[in-house]
Amino acid sequence: MTSCQKENDEVIGIKDESRIDSRANSNAVLYPPSAHPFGKSLAEWGQEFSKDAYALDCEGWNLQLLFSLDNNVVAPFLSLSETSMDINITKEQAIFMPLIFIVNDYPCPDPDFEPAEGQSLEDFLQEGAGPYIDVVETLDVVLDGVALGDIIGDYRFISDLFYFTGNAELADCIDPCITGQSQAGVAAGFFIMFKKMKTGQHTIEVHGEMPVYEFEWDITFNVTVE
Repeated sequence: MTSCQKENDEVIGIKDESRIDSRANSNAVLYPPSAHPFGKSLAEWGQEFSKDAYALDCEGWNLQLLFSLDNNVVAPFLSLSETSMDINITKEQAIFMPLIFIVNDYPCPDPDFEPAEGQSLEDFLQEGAGPYIDVVETLDVVLDGVALGDIIGDYRFISDLFYFTGNAELADCIDPCITGQSQAGVAAGFFIMFKKMKTGQHTIEVHGEMPVYEFEWDITFNVTVE
């Protein structure tokens, strides 16, 4: 099933009682996994977010930022060490949220980091990204007090091969493979996009767990829609 243009115009209310059941059961407040909101799939929006994130310097990775991916779509960026973030948007904007993500990129200093004979670079990078995302065992998202459905089962994505230019400084703090020049990569993670929200105050709560690292996080996004 593909998206239709009408999806771009849907607005979700802060306390729309008529939609509570469908919100809980089918994630009506989110674009479905197969949708192409504003002309891109969720995996492609993950690419756009990754390009912006990897253009930051090391200090930028410790800041709270709101990326404008285009006129219609914004995306919060913050360290997992943060516990809350305020977001101010217009009623015409949708929120793209990378719940957790990784960019598997090429080339790298490790001489063994090469595709097998006959393997495409895209397959090689996609295969390598998987284990980093496999360790996420819990992802819960709550909008205005209502829990959404199966995020892990429905909203895991991996992009096609794309090219980006990262900030060379990130090789010292985030990713030793960043060259500062155009290089290949794939973006993988759990990506969701909320449909437009009605004006007023909204709260998005995210809880995640990676037991293999004995790590879990809770983040609250306080959203003001004007």
